[in-house]
Amino acid sequence: MAKLKKQKLPYTQIANEVLCSKTLSWKAKGIYAYMFSKPDGWNFASKRMADEGNGKKWEIRSAFQELE
Repeated sequence: MAKLKKQKLPYTQIANEVLCSKTLSWKAKGIYAYMFSKPDGWNFASKRMADEGNGKKWEIRSAFQELE
């Protein structure tokens, strides 16, 4: 997966292109927003993300596949 680079701001800005995409599910858009809110170098392991939310590893992995 490509590295995410963002400005250091106290809030997260998400590109409209991602949020308005008709090819991405709402799940993938939410995962993208969550991932983009994390600092550079953060470990995007599906198990860790599933443990931090109320999702399952396979759900996170399927969102990763959509985003790739």
